[in-house]
Amino acid sequence: MLLNEATKFVVSATALATLLHYRSAGVAWALFGSILTSLAGKLLKRLLAHARPAGARKADPGMPSSHAVSLSYLSTYASVSLLEGAPGQELAACALQALGVSLTALRVVLHYHTVPQVVLGYGFGAGAALMLHRLSLALLPPLQAAPNTLSALYTATGLAVALFAAAGARSWAQDAAYMLRLTGARKC
Repeated sequence: MLLNEATKFVVSATALATLLHYRSAGVAWALFGSILTSLAGKLLKRLLAHARPAGARKADPGMPSSHAVSLSYLSTYASVSLLEGAPGQELAACALQALGVSLTALRVVLHYHTVPQVVLGYGFGAGAALMLHRLSLALLPPLQAAPNTLSALYTATGLAVALFAAAGARSWAQDAAYMLRLTGARKC
């Protein structure tokens, strides 16, 4: 349970640390894409309004799983980037995919989501990662050649990270309040 609750914070901190460490247009692009994909997944979740499994600890709709969307995007994008980089990165790429799948499966094991909810989420995130990675091959070279455009990418990514963090804190507070109401109702 604690591992599941910590996932969003560990993944977000790792993404931010990667951005701060590498300070590259490629990492900024990947992180910006991750946030856009997460937002698109949340919008899709509201449109589909598919209920979570009975007894789930969250009240919002469950299709697609936001965790699955984010984890698959990040693990797929990073894996593809590793495979494109230096030779001999196959094991690391496979390990990233295995970690993404394992953490996503945990959502079903803990009854936060159904199998279709995480499968759709994982497919949505991985598809977006593959599309945005492919797009980066065409767009990043011209972006890097134009300082103003590159600055705009860094600014947009910084703003997106800040908004994502604020939305995450709000969501965490709502989840905590829901759990308090739920446990309070069980005591009565």
